[in-house]
Amino acid sequence: MSDDLIRELDLLAEKAGVSRSALIRDVLTKHVKRESDAEKDRRMIEGYTRMPQTDGVDEWGDLNKLAEWSAREYVAEEPWEE
Repeated sequence: MSDDLIRELDLLAEKAGVSRSALIRDVLTKHVKRESDAEKDRRMIEGYTRMPQTDGVDEWGDLNKLAEWSAREYVAEEPWEE
């Protein structure tokens, strides 16, 4: 890291009342979570692109609602963050 970056980190850490290490750890943790959330969004979009949701009742009746509920439950149970 450059001296300028270290100085900036130290200023930010001082303002936040934490150590430089704690600041870096917090920033990295937030970045990793943001990337993980973005990947989840990409997967959801890909799934809905492959199998778009239909509006209204069709010949499948309430099966579309059941399928949506089931998909949400499945996604919620996945160990996305390792």
